[in-house]
Amino acid sequence: MSSPSNSQRTAICHQSGPMLVMAGPGSGKTFVMIQRLLYLIHEKNISPNQILLISFSKAAALELQERFYKESKGSKAAVTFATFHAFFFHILKEIYHYRIQDII
Repeated sequence: MSSPSNSQRTAICHQSGPMLVMAGPGSGKTFVMIQRLLYLIHEKNISPNQILLISFSKAAALELQERFYKESKGSKAAVTFATFHAFFFHILKEIYHYRIQDII
């Protein structure tokens, strides 16, 4: 693991409320998000099933999930990784009992 920069460390250790990470390609966003998950779970004792990490693309969500599992030594903690679309469709299915046929 590389050592985080000062701005990355600030994001990793952010104290209260939601956090938005926006930066260009190759700037370490995935690294920051994974380290933040580990920080919340191990340092702040946040239950993994209370954490939702939303990404824009399915590929990014899967990469985040894979890298998290790798960094957490294969522990399949119950962190929820999703895209905006998948998560909000899940809400429609759970609360309003929507089916894919209902919205096509």
